[in-house]
Amino acid sequence: MKKKKILVIGIILIVVIVCSWILLHETGKRFKIDKTIKEIRIRNGNTGNMVNINDEYQIEVVINRLNELELKKSLFPVKSYTGWKVILDLYPEDGSKDYAVTIRNDGIIYKNYYYGTNKETVKLQDYLLEVAEKNG
Repeated sequence: MKKKKILVIGIILIVVIVCSWILLHETGKRFKIDKTIKEIRIRNGNTGNMVNINDEYQIEVVINRLNELELKKSLFPVKSYTGWKVILDLYPEDGSKDYAVTIRNDGIIYKNYYYGTNKETVKLQDYLLEVAEKNG
């Protein structure tokens, strides 16, 4: 009886430690764009319109705002989702599409993972929709 009780407590402790490590390990990271971006394409989820941004200042502002997002990665890849406000495609100098970011009210989807974010997501969304409207 005592051995069973010790075994159950041990298993519970291991599960709690592993879960805590996973949750804490994935909290507080920042989105990091580590390449020089030469073009951004903004797709508006409300209208379907797409706008290309080539202005260095606007690109810098968007990258800085992306880098301000605090990310909390979900434990599992995203299978499917509906509803999004903005999709960003970021093109580095070499012309490849390295970054595709889906921005939702409650977070972002990047490389098939959902990341919960801080309140900066809504500000970023509003800014991107404003930029798209001005340039569209």
